[in-house]
Amino acid sequence: MGKPVQKSEEEVNNPITSELDEPEKSETEHHEEEEVEDDENEESEEYSEDESESDEKSVHLMVEDMPMRSRFLTKIGILFTLYFFFLLSACLFVVYQVEYSRHFYRRLYLENIIWFILCLIVILKVTCGFIGGKFKAFLGLLYIADTLLSMFFVVSLYFWVDSKLANKFTNNAPRVFIFIASFFSSSLVFTLTTLLRSQRNTFSFFLSILFLAVTNGCLIFFFFEFWRTYITITLPQYMGMFAIVTIINIYLSLNSYMVVRFRTKMYYDNDSLQCYYRYWVDWFSYFWIDGFRSSRTLRKIIRQRRQKEKLRRQAELREQKDSKTKAIEKWTQARRKSKNQMARGKSKTQGPVVVG
Repeated sequence: MGKPVQKSEEEVNNPITSELDEPEKSETEHHEEEEVEDDENEESEEYSEDESESDEKSVHLMVEDMPMRSRFLTKIGILFTLYFFFLLSACLFVVYQVEYSRHFYRRLYLENIIWFILCLIVILKVTCGFIGGKFKAFLGLLYIADTLLSMFFVVSLYFWVDSKLANKFTNNAPRVFIFIASFFSSSLVFTLTTLLRSQRNTFSFFLSILFLAVTNGCLIFFFFEFWRTYITITLPQYMGMFAIVTIINIYLSLNSYMVVRFRTKMYYDNDSLQCYYRYWVDWFSYFWIDGFRSSRTLRKIIRQRRQKEKLRRQAELREQKDSKTKAIEKWTQARRKSKNQMARGKSKTQGPVVVG
């Protein structure tokens, strides 16, 4: 019985046998350690991603928590202003550099690809409007590409209208320039109106609509009075253009109010590009949803105000009744006091009554 015990001890103490047996054990243990390390690395990566997202959210404020929500609209207004500024620059290039712009138009074959460019612009705006939040890092590059494509489209649209929709008596190409100039002025004035303070920390859309209407009216009147040399646009056509621009301005102002009133939990203060592209698609989605919501809240507010006014009138009537009853009580008390005083005076003048 002692010999096998000694052999086992020798095997344990023998370095050769231990080196032969060790690789099998070390390989299995090594695989287990690698699996544990991989799991720990995956968990640490997931934790770091969640931590980075939480850190990013903690750095930026939601629109609801911003001290002045209209500053978020200011960023959007700057994006609109830059966009239409470059489009207006393309129009000025066409109007005042006719030879170079026409050579540019023919050299790039813009007449053949005008509608293809329009499709690209629409696809880009709709895609960024609906799913732009999934690739926020690329929205800046897409904004630049969108602006460049829109500039090419404006140049090609001007010459297309000049060649396809013109005759000996009418010239409709300057309408493109007038519309772009109106949209640029609207974007600039809208950006300035976002700097105004409003009640409930929202956006004063009534003032915005008023300032935009006055600005566009003055601009179109300027075109009508001082740009008649080669333009054959009549006054009713100018009024029609003013009506179209006014409808777009009303949408811009109302949608901006709804962004800082009902969609404050959808955006952070650095989501201006995402919200900018939502403006191009909100006119058939959130604009009407929030419009009905705002009408419900408006009816609720009107109902509450009427109820408060009714309660105030009832309180005033109660106060009037209470004041009347108090006055009547005072008058009756005073009359009783006077009667008692008169009765006491009579009893003193008559003296004691003697019974015979």
